[in-house]
Amino acid sequence: MTNSLSFLPVPLPIDQDDDQEVVTGAVREALAEAAAAGERAAGWVEVLAARQGDQAHRRGLALFAEAVRQVMGHEIVPDGDGEVSSDLRCRLDAYVLLGAAGAETAPDLTWAEQLALVAVGAIATTAPSTVLGNVERDLPALCAVIDGALASVRT
Repeated sequence: MTNSLSFLPVPLPIDQDDDQEVVTGAVREALAEAAAAGERAAGWVEVLAARQGDQAHRRGLALFAEAVRQVMGHEIVPDGDGEVSSDLRCRLDAYVLLGAAGAETAPDLTWAEQLALVAVGAIATTAPSTVLGNVERDLPALCAVIDGALASVRT
């Protein structure tokens, strides 16, 4: 019987080259915290999307949620360039508040929800750049703002 664990993908290289940064436990914890915060935020945005009467608004918010999940869970790369692709940046911008082009009304969002969306989008766009500085300090601070934004709309 083979051990199935030996066939799982390894997210970081086992043998580090001299020019590659070694990922510390604190950085791994920060990355896991970011992925979890992104998942919580994306789930909340999906709830907002589900209550929209306009299909185009539902789709726009769903794309925003997918982008948050992607960036916070997969785009924060130690030893990376700290950049977010233009496609993801576009899906995370504040136009989500205005809704789909051609829609007669804006999405059904409270002021507090709008502010929380802007906070989540801005932080998701910024989070990958923490690898250029002190990721183990900066990334948890940004995740705390996401959690604060979500808490402000859930109370």
